[in-house]
This record gives sequence, C-alpha cells and structure tokens, in this order.
Amino acid sequence: MEEEMKAESIEEEAEVDEEEKDETILGEEFDSAIKNLRVEKAPGIDDFSAELIKATGEKLRTALYNLICEVYETGKMPEDFERCVMVPIPKKASATKCEDFCTSLISHASKILTSVPLQRIDKKLDKVLSEDQLDFKRGRGTQEAILALRLLIQKKPKKRTNMCVSP
Repeated sequence: MEEEMKAESIEEEAEVDEEEKDETILGEEFDSAIKNLRVEKAPGIDDFSAELIKATGEKLRTALYNLICEVYETGKMPEDFERCVMVPIPKKASATKCEDFCTSLISHASKILTSVPLQRIDKKLDKVLSEDQLDFKRGRGTQEAILALRLLIQKKPKKRTNMCVSP
C-alpha cells in the first residue's frame, strides 16, 4: 500500500508536460486549494472540516490528492461530492420566501476539486483582461470605480471647470 502511495505521489508543476497540465491537477494547485479553504465553517455531508483537512499528514493528503485527481480526470463524482446539507438560515429577520434563506453545506473535498478549475480560469482571465476592467477580477468591482470617481470629483478644483469621464 505504501509503495502505491509513493508511486502516485503529488505531481509538481515542473514534472508535468505543458500538454498534460489541463488534464490533471498539479500538486501546487492542490496545495493552494487546501490553503485557501476557509476555516471555522461547518463541514459538509462527509463531516470533514477544513481544519482537519489542513492538519492531515502526508499519507492522507496524498490519498485525498489521488482521489481528487481521479475524479477530475474521469468526471465520476463520489456521492458525497454531489450531495449537500441544506440548512435554512435567514438572510434577514423578516425572511419568508425561499430566496431570503441560505446555506448549503458542501464537502470540503468537493470545494478543493472545484477550486482548481476556478484558479485556472482566474489566471487566464488575468492575462486577457486589462487593468481598466473592473468586473471579473477578484478584489475589483464597481465599488472601486465609484470610489475612484468620488475621489476625482473631490480633488477637482472648486473653479467652474469641466470634467469628462469616459467608460
């Protein structure tokens, strides 16, 4: 069993051909996904918390990596990855409609699996989108644009001068 684990160890980016990078999950991507798991969140149906996954040893981490790689490559999801626990938590005090409630508890292993394609999409978008693009970038949005516009208006001289803003 240990020999199998060593044979199927976590792949590093330098060890993988450029063509194979989209076909499998790299060790760096897996580690980054685990690192980015939010702690102190309720576990999903599998009952594994983010803290437990982050604190696992090398054997369990490698086993989880191999499972997630297999799911990614074959597209066959384990039942625990597809199921979630629905917990009705009101978003506001006067919640009466379904859309006024949230939360579904998804397994953290499933979150690791889904975060890898998201990381890849984010990297590709960062290369394509210009700095002026506000949507579709993490940490950037219309709030930042409104703030920048307000600051420009505040710094504008008090004299009657025209200001032109273009999209």
